[in-house]
Amino acid sequence: MTENFIEQLKAGDSRAYSQLIDDYQSMILNICYKFLRNSDDAKDAAQEVFVQAFRSIKSFRYDAELSTWLYRIAVNRSIDALRIRKRNEKWFSFKDTFEKITVKIADYSGDSLPEKSIELKEREKYLQDALEKLPANQQKALMLSKCEGFSNIEIAEILQVSVSSVESLIHRAKSSMAKTLGKKFRQRI
Repeated sequence: MTENFIEQLKAGDSRAYSQLIDDYQSMILNICYKFLRNSDDAKDAAQEVFVQAFRSIKSFRYDAELSTWLYRIAVNRSIDALRIRKRNEKWFSFKDTFEKITVKIADYSGDSLPEKSIELKEREKYLQDALEKLPANQQKALMLSKCEGFSNIEIAEILQVSVSSVESLIHRAKSSMAKTLGKKFRQRI
């Protein structure tokens, strides 16, 4: 985006704001979904990202790309939404858990449950649980690296840390997840 476009945003130009949404809505929705893993929550978070961007565009300092700035807002908003969700979730219901790890038998021919599909869903759940146990900065760095494909330099810009910090965060996240997942799978054997 050009400096002129950003100045239009800073001036409160509604057409520029609409253009910002058109240009970045898909990107922001995707990043929110990757953290929240629920389309309704991701839509709400994405909407809040644009509201926050509109409210704080005047503080934009041109030290990063506009897209990087928006990504930073989206990541932080998603992490905040996860924290709120965890605070509000006191109990997991058996029904919800059962629905997440099973598949509809009607979708398959034969009398037996598709064991491989259930096993894959269980592994995905373990992976998601391990990811959610990571400290926020480790989780952000790992998600941006592995899910979004950002380079360490880009992640450093988004998280506003040094490249060596990003490398350390990713390394610690991988180590922590390996320990968590290793324990989980050893318990099942």
